[in-house]
Amino acid sequence: MLKSFLPIILVIFTTQLLFAQAGILDPSFADEGVLNLDLNGDHDIPQSVALQEDGKIVVILSGSTGDGSFDLDIIVVRLNSDGTIDDSFADNGQFQYGNPNATELAYHIEVLEDGKIMGAGCYGTSNANPDLLLFRLNPDGTPDPTFGEDGISIYPFDLGQDYIRSFEVRGDGKIVFCGYSTEPGYIYTRNIVGRFNANGFIDSTFANNGILMWGGHETFNELHDMVLAEDGSILTCGYSAPAGANRVAIYKILEDGSDFDTTFADGGHLLTPYSGIAEDIIIHSNGNILATSDINNVNGVDLAVLAYDDLGNPVTSFGMDGLFYLDIDAVDQPRSLVEQVDGKVIVGGASGGNFFTGGPPGALLTARFFENGEIDTSWGDLGYVTTDIPETLGAIINDMVIQPDGKVVVAGQHAALGGNDMVVARYGNFIDQDEDGFGLDEDCNDLDMAINPDAEEIPNNEIDEDCDGIALIIDEDMDGYNSDEDCDDQNAAVNPDATEVPYNGLDDDCNENTPDDDLDGDGFILEDDCDDTNAYINPDAEEIPNNEIDEDCDGMDLMVSVNETELAQQFEVFPNPAENYITIQFDAADLHMKQIELSDYTGKKLLRETPDVNAGMFQIQLGHLPQGLYLLTIYTDTGIALKKIIKK
Repeated sequence: MLKSFLPIILVIFTTQLLFAQAGILDPSFADEGVLNLDLNGDHDIPQSVALQEDGKIVVILSGSTGDGSFDLDIIVVRLNSDGTIDDSFADNGQFQYGNPNATELAYHIEVLEDGKIMGAGCYGTSNANPDLLLFRLNPDGTPDPTFGEDGISIYPFDLGQDYIRSFEVRGDGKIVFCGYSTEPGYIYTRNIVGRFNANGFIDSTFANNGILMWGGHETFNELHDMVLAEDGSILTCGYSAPAGANRVAIYKILEDGSDFDTTFADGGHLLTPYSGIAEDIIIHSNGNILATSDINNVNGVDLAVLAYDDLGNPVTSFGMDGLFYLDIDAVDQPRSLVEQVDGKVIVGGASGGNFFTGGPPGALLTARFFENGEIDTSWGDLGYVTTDIPETLGAIINDMVIQPDGKVVVAGQHAALGGNDMVVARYGNFIDQDEDGFGLDEDCNDLDMAINPDAEEIPNNEIDEDCDGIALIIDEDMDGYNSDEDCDDQNAAVNPDATEVPYNGLDDDCNENTPDDDLDGDGFILEDDCDDTNAYINPDAEEIPNNEIDEDCDGMDLMVSVNETELAQQFEVFPNPAENYITIQFDAADLHMKQIELSDYTGKKLLRETPDVNAGMFQIQLGHLPQGLYLLTIYTDTGIALKKIIKK
């Protein structure tokens, strides 16, 4: 019993260790998984994070200028994959941009397909009138001069305050964004969705001269995130306060911005019954629209994820009637939402006490749930993980991304005593889609359980089964053909491109249909066949007399007797040479013709007939035959007569 029980214990224990990696801080990153950094003194507020193909991490933040003023600038920081500052980027790892006399706010960043970096927020034309800001950097952190004005695009949409909160780059390079704008002279806010051309200038073909605006009218409205649907339509989320309290709002807009998609919810508007602010929105791989929001209630604030179908109806099979929520402490706030490759979803934000009831300061919060809205307890121990930041008044995750190896990178800030500081953390993860026991960080194909580091390599199929980076090819004779294609992988002269050499006992060209012996295909190999290039010469062939050819391979040609030669003289054949036909004439009273045959010089029989020749004359047509020498064989009652015929 012990022998069979022990392996079961080991398998279960190993599985528990693997799942324990999910949600645990990655000690190989920064300081035991957390980078806590005061960049320039005072305030550093990261809002968005993106990954480069080389594993480096790009973070955008609103940061202090370092001159002691209260103004904030746009700052982009690049980290190495281990959490250290990448000094090769921009100016010692930082790109900084702003008006020294006003404040800039950063909200979103993306690494583009060509490696360039795009960021967005607002530019402080004055502290009372920030304008829409979009910029693009080269991979080294220098401004891209082909975009906007020297890499910067500032668009003064209105006289009020204008903010870009999020954007997506389309396949044609155009940039769709969402945000909000204050009404000039008022504190009320309006939703805006717009589009820039790939060169950084506003696209006037979208909506009304580039921007669609709605809301206002003594109400507060903001859009915080957006996502492009497959058909190009735009889903965006935020809040609307039509009657005092914020309500989670989701909108769907046509691709060209001309109007709302009226097939969605109420004329393209979905004003949910929940009180809160939708901070992030994604379209799940199963087609569901997921938006994350805090939801206010009498006990505080809970984290929530709402699920809707493409028509704006709640997905009642998700969570509780379309709602996943988490109540850990007095205040549980979400900020970011991301889907794993296996369909599970991670939400990030903060959890802690509040000013009125006390409790612990806000901690970084991550939670994971299945695509049906059920908590995934393999993330941490309970399905959620809180990470305390030492000496803080509160910390929060504002954005997060998943690395190709499944690890989760989060970015946000914590309230230190001297101001907000930048926080970036990385959590281990275990994603095993094919359930072969190996996660994304080890498995080179996590969709095929036959491919993993423990798999046996199968040669010559161009597949790396054991994930060692090499697809095994066996070609021992180095002739360019693997052992599955080469019929003799020990002999470089034998392969599918070789020329067949007859009678050497080898299949040189690896083609069983190419003969090595019996080249004429008459069923006799060279050892028995006296002419292996002529199928009419072999031991079974019929000997043709007097043609100097040994058709039956008996070592001699059949020679007819003198009487037979005299017999042949009794048949007159004319014309000879002939072009179209010959006539055979003889004395029918003395000779009886039984059969005639016409053969070519190789012995191949071309004609065999039993003629009716009572008149003593018979014709044979030759017009269809090529020029050459032919043998006419005449069988009679008294013997065989042979005549040579020349066809001209």
